[in-house]
Amino acid sequence: MNKERIKELGLTDEDYLKYANEYKKVFEGILESKVRLSNYDKLLETSDLGFGATDVKIKLTSGLDEFLNLKFMWILNKFFIEKLSKEQLTILDNGTDMDKQNLVLNTYKDIILSNYHRGEYTDKRYLINLTNSELIEDFSYNDELVIGLFFGKNKIPSNTKEEFLDKYNKQKEYVNKLSEQLKTDIKNNLGINTKIISR
Repeated sequence: MNKERIKELGLTDEDYLKYANEYKKVFEGILESKVRLSNYDKLLETSDLGFGATDVKIKLTSGLDEFLNLKFMWILNKFFIEKLSKEQLTILDNGTDMDKQNLVLNTYKDIILSNYHRGEYTDKRYLINLTNSELIEDFSYNDELVIGLFFGKNKIPSNTKEEFLDKYNKQKEYVNKLSEQLKTDIKNNLGINTKIISR
């Protein structure tokens, strides 16, 4: 986060959060229209492997809201809206839906890019720490879209340890395949790499 740039724009913490949430809302709408995250979410919900939704309130690393209301998936990126101009911020405030979509389509690769490092912007690709409480303890590259897949208690109980392990392995294999397909889908439709964290 470039605090000097935020100061230049005259943004308070509340302003920053408001603009970041609006940007994220538009971005999630575009992501849904191009990739249909809800379809992937539904595959998990209707699978006969018994995936349970978590009842834990997910505290996002970004501190932002969720707008797709999915059961298993969360977008974990921060959105660095200080990279926008004052004119672009005005579009987030007062623009039409089409204006906002065009703005996000033209800027999202830069806005999710965490590249302000040690007081300056860099073109280098590097790992960033996503650790946030006990739920998320992982790393991603600074240019990746980060999606969390979070699960609760299995809906189908296991009677033995062997049954539990068998079910766990089948779920893990299913999630891995689904994650690889989702990453390919996002790469093909949005041109960005994706890190998927599964818990």
